[in-house]
Amino acid sequence: MRYYGMILFLIIGIVHTPLESMAKERAPRKGLIIAYHNGFTYVEQSEGGIGGSGGVMGGLRLGWGVTERVLVFADKMAAFVPFEALVGTIIASAQVFPMKEKGVYLRPGIGMGVVIDSLVEDDNEGAGLATSVAAGYEFRLKKHVALSPELRWDYVRAKSENYHIIGVVADLRWYF
Repeated sequence: MRYYGMILFLIIGIVHTPLESMAKERAPRKGLIIAYHNGFTYVEQSEGGIGGSGGVMGGLRLGWGVTERVLVFADKMAAFVPFEALVGTIIASAQVFPMKEKGVYLRPGIGMGVVIDSLVEDDNEGAGLATSVAAGYEFRLKKHVALSPELRWDYVRAKSENYHIIGVVADLRWYF
């Protein structure tokens, strides 16, 4: 898992200058925003069961730009660990760009999570509280299109067990 993150950030460093120079004119972040994210994940169940396994994650995000530096989102994410578990979340979040004219952001959120654990034969489904924290950097590719490498951590408390989901994703975003 750690190698995927290092590779992703190495690629970002190599292509940083060409990506930033692609978008000469930028649409404001205010208004409707639609995003799709996909990447790699590591899921760990702290009460036994899943001892920590890699998989894939992806999701959709619909939001609204309140100001240039504050965006609010409804985020749906699913993390799939083959033959072990499926963890999904629906999160309400607020994305903040703390530095003016920079692409660095932080996005905390809270919502609901659902777990389907195929290792447990009886009572293999559960739902509960979910939280999420994401950090990334937004590269503007075109006037209305941005690409963001993102590191995210999701936590789901379901079936009296704790699920930690760590992911490295690429977030493709459209500003309308």
